This record gives sequence, C-alpha cells and structure tokens, in this order.
Amino acid sequence: MGNRNFNVDIHDGDKFINDLVTKNFTTIDGEHIWDLGFDALPHCTVVLPTDYPNCCEFHKSIKKNALENFKKFPNCCAFHKKISKKGWFKKELYNHVPEKIITQWIYVECFLDQNIEKEDWLREITDYFDYIFDSFGTPTFGLSDIISLMLHYLKNNSFKDSFPLWKRKLLIEFINESFKDEKSAEKKAKTDINILHGTYQKWVKALPSVVKEKEKLEKIFPLGLLVHSPHYNKFTQLTKYKTRTNGEFVEILINTTKTFLSKIDSSKIVDTQKHQLEIINEAHRIKQVSLLEAYSKKEMKYIKILNIWLKNEKEYFQELNSVLNPTSTVVNNISIKTEGNGNITNLGDNATIQPQAKP
Repeated sequence: MGNRNFNVDIHDGDKFINDLVTKNFTTIDGEHIWDLGFDALPHCTVVLPTDYPNCCEFHKSIKKNALENFKKFPNCCAFHKKISKKGWFKKELYNHVPEKIITQWIYVECFLDQNIEKEDWLREITDYFDYIFDSFGTPTFGLSDIISLMLHYLKNNSFKDSFPLWKRKLLIEFINESFKDEKSAEKKAKTDINILHGTYQKWVKALPSVVKEKEKLEKIFPLGLLVHSPHYNKFTQLTKYKTRTNGEFVEILINTTKTFLSKIDSSKIVDTQKHQLEIINEAHRIKQVSLLEAYSKKEMKYIKILNIWLKNEKEYFQELNSVLNPTSTVVNNISIKTEGNGNITNLGDNATIQPQAKP
C-alpha cells in the first residue's frame, strides 16, 4: 500500500477534551479525518491498448467524464460543497484525480482479466477492489467514477466464457454492499462504542448470580465481541475489523445468555435450599431491574429468557420437594411441612394461617 498521510481536523477542541474525561471511549467522526489517498499499483501485467484512452469510445468517455466532473468539483453535490468549506480544502489538491481515474481503470480491466480464472478469484478481485477504493483517500473524490465504471463494465461488457454471469453478479453484489445508500437503515444504525459498552453493562447486571461467569464479566469488557472476524487484505496490507451494530451485539448477548443457562445442571446442585433462595431473590431482582432500566425491544428477549428460566427452576424444585418430602403440602406455591402430630414446623416465606372460628 502507498504511504498515507492522515490529518485530523478537530474543530471543537473543548468537546473532544470533555469526551476524553467523561466517556469510556472517545471517538473522532470520520468527517474530521482527511487524506488524499495514494497511487495504486496494478498488481498484474498491464496491457495498454494502442493510444489509450483514445483507443475506443468507452475509454474516451472515461477521460471525458473525469475531466467534466473535475470542472464541476466541489460544487457538484452537497457533500463536496460541505467539504470545500473545511479550512484545509484547496481544489488543486485534487488536480491529479482525473488522470488517476484513467490510469487505475485500465489496472482494473487487466486485473479482472488475469485473475478471474483463479481458484480464489473472488477474494483476489474483491480485495483488489477494496485496495482501489482505499486509494482515493477520505473524503473521496473520483471514487464514484470508478464505482460507476465497474458496475457498467460488469453489467454490459461481453466477456469470455471464463467470466460467466454468476461471477459478475457476485462482484456486482460486493460493490453494492460496500456502498449502500447512506440513508439505509444499516447506515443509520451508526455504531458508537460507548452505546455498546452501556448495552453490555445492562446485560451483565441482568444476569442472575447463579451464572458463574457473571463475576468475571463484571470486571471486563470483551472487545472481541464487538467486531466481526478480521479480514487481511494483502494489497492494502491492512487487517480490517468491521464493528457490529448494537442490534448485532444484542443478538450475541441473547445467544450467550442461553449458553450460560444451559451449563447449569440443577440435578447436580448439592445445597438445594441455598439455590432455591438465590432463585427467589434473583427472580425478584430481575423483575425490578427490567422495571427500572430502559431496555430495548430486542434486549427484552434475554430478559424474557431469564424470567422463564427462573420460573422453571422454581417449579422444578417445588416438584422435587414434593417427592423428597412427601409430608410437605404445597398451598398457593408455598411449601408447608408438618410433623407426624400434624403440627406445622416450616412455612415458606409470606405464608399466613387463618385461625378457625370458634364454634
């Protein structure tokens, strides 16, 4: 990968310092980071058509569109108009972009042609595409030209048999997934690591004490759960970690809750009286927590799982007591143990006995 020169433009220093002091994690929004990218390498044998890009109508149009778009820049769209108001912005910083588009497009054509028949063709090509995308820096100018060219080329060009329609569809899908509409629900679900941290804390708090892992979880924040599996790109020489959305993270917590509870074997519990007391206390505590804490609709799924599991535990031990202590009587879910003479020796919590009226 070429040398990168990332610049950070923090326009509100007071807010940044305040975040450092008051938040568990401090982030810098991508709109305050800028770099001009780098010159991508072909990573293949480049076969230039004679008199490229004036060799055919398609390649001529690439040059024409690149130059016309640069003339309109930065007044071409609302996004670039906003960028032009940044203190660092100068249009001449982007003078190289039209030539970059023309050069890198022929690299893309040659790379596709020379890698489409490889066994690992999909990873090779998509990683190279990512490399090309990254080379335009941030905020991007000219990248939309390359994306449009890729989509047009894959949809409309006549290819040899080794580049069938199904392969082209997979590449088109990859490009579209990489650049979904910024207004889509997925993009709106912007990941804030502080939100994920709060989500994690609520979940740990809700776990019953009978979950052995709870004490350990209270002391850590498992960052590994926040990201998808890492992906190394040999062209960029970077390993990317895609952060999960809050919804994806909650789904993991729901499944982890089920895993923890499934490890508890009630039939092997030695001190059953202590366990029953814990179950009663935890059932009450979780009801109170779910009442006082603000849980999302999705988070309530693990709360429901916990409530059902605790209810099942209570019912299991009530049935067990009725078998092991046949002299016990269950009245309104209260276990009452009697001696042989009929005297009551043990009442469950909150039990009351109504005295009989005198004749």
